[in-house]
Amino acid sequence: KINSRPAFNNPSAIDMNADTLLENFEILAEAPGGIDRLREVILGLAVKGRLFRDTDLTKWQMDVTLKDFGGMIRGITYAKAESSKEPSPNFVPLLGAANIQRSINYEGLTFVASSLIKPSQYMKDGDVLICMSSGSKHLVGKTGIVRNPPASSFGAFCGVFRISDENNRDYLAMFFKSPIYRTAISVASRGIGINNLRVGDIESIEVSLPPPAEQKRIVAKVDELMALCDQLEAGLKVRSELAEKFARSVVNAV
Repeated sequence: KINSRPAFNNPSAIDMNADTLLENFEILAEAPGGIDRLREVILGLAVKGRLFRDTDLTKWQMDVTLKDFGGMIRGITYAKAESSKEPSPNFVPLLGAANIQRSINYEGLTFVASSLIKPSQYMKDGDVLICMSSGSKHLVGKTGIVRNPPASSFGAFCGVFRISDENNRDYLAMFFKSPIYRTAISVASRGIGINNLRVGDIESIEVSLPPPAEQKRIVAKVDELMALCDQLEAGLKVRSELAEKFARSVVNAV
């Protein structure tokens, strides 16, 4: 049962663990910017081993980096004459930063000649697509997890981190959405006007890795909580739309 205390204005100020998270789930969601912040809190707890009371952190690997579990692949460079905005024979669609949403979308794509693409530059299921260069400090480092992609590649402003061990894939994909990853990126990005990341900036990020069984338990719980976030977000949107409709009706009636 959700308690009836007033909504928190600053969820990050709470001494958060799994119990307080679940106890205050809907309250946290209704705080300003609450649902996005709630997703961030969930991921932060997950990668710190605080989602479950019985987590044994002594069994986690603490002295590893992302390079221990995969590597970066840089995107395609091409001349304008080698590209098209329309599908063509022997042309392949490229993903870019604009396609990195909560999930990967395939809208507004550029197509380039397949002869420009190395075998390793074709997207694979589980790849982490990363914005490596952007005029926005907020966008650089943004990630999207690629699932069951069509034949496609990615442009030069992006890179892909390819996880080499499938046993760690889902947990590490989750890590790329966490506040720990975002903090590391904000420190690493450089440039005046255009913010850039290097391959080494990604591969050198430290990660704490649970044992395989614990990884699965954490990922399953995060998926469950994120689904609840989605439901709350949909409910809040409906309430917002109804309130707006009500306000318009009142105005029209005056």
